[in-house]
Amino acid sequence: MKRLLTIFVMFILVLSFFSFNSVKTEAASTEKAFVNVKSGTLNVRSGAGTKYKKIGSLKKGAKIAVYSNTYSGWSKIYYKNKKAYVATKYVKFADPYEWSPGVKEEFEDEMVKWGYADSKDTIRYAKPRIYNNQGSYAVYAEIDGVEMYIVGVNVKTGWYHG
Repeated sequence: MKRLLTIFVMFILVLSFFSFNSVKTEAASTEKAFVNVKSGTLNVRSGAGTKYKKIGSLKKGAKIAVYSNTYSGWSKIYYKNKKAYVATKYVKFADPYEWSPGVKEEFEDEMVKWGYADSKDTIRYAKPRIYNNQGSYAVYAEIDGVEMYIVGVNVKTGWYHG
């Protein structure tokens, strides 16, 4: 009986350890934004695209937290405590030059991996323009100790060209 009680207590301790450590960290990586539609409402969808089911709508000026952006023009949000998507072109970001969560790190890793920069420390950004309320940086980096223009990068999606 004592052994069974000991096993039960150990089981509860292990279970409580995992439940306390499984907190979502995604909530810490958000951007402040608000819905920017000319009139009416913005559709909230279950996936990133118009083919996905409409699960609700947001009114103009509604404040939302954006968790990430896709290359295809959709922003991931949480709507009624569930993952959802809205068209990014109707979202006005509080700071168009604030990087979406994880985008800058992924972009810089690619630049170093593909040999476009000697290291992350040699990458420099300049603000050339805003397009669809999303900032784009001109990216300069050192290659073999010489700084040169590399690409332009969208800070919301990570899409780059140049």
